[in-house]
Amino acid sequence: MKTKAVIAVDVHQTIMDDHGPSVTGPVMPGAREAMQALKDAGHQIAVWTVGDTEGIRGWLEDHQIPHDWVNESPLTPEDTDSGKIRADAYIDDKNVEFDGDWEETTKEVLARMEEKEAKRAE
Repeated sequence: MKTKAVIAVDVHQTIMDDHGPSVTGPVMPGAREAMQALKDAGHQIAVWTVGDTEGIRGWLEDHQIPHDWVNESPLTPEDTDSGKIRADAYIDDKNVEFDGDWEETTKEVLARMEEKEAKRAE
């Protein structure tokens, strides 16, 4: 099967039910199955985290989470040291998709921040 895309997936609050930078949290419900579905569809998975790369690699293996790389991607140029991996798509718990319309994107960000503040106040 030909590889279709590199998909970058954040660890904390996306694969692991932990706010980080720990390497001890439980697996988020459905994460293992979702990652396997991505692999079964022919995609490669670049997991990224600000935490301990080796510790996260071990945690992923211990929890049988399919992945190809941790904090690296074949799409990231070798001569860069920005720390950001390149991918065709990103999955993250804090993601807001930018579709070229700053007005709509700003409304979405403001609405999400208002919702978060309301939850914190409860």
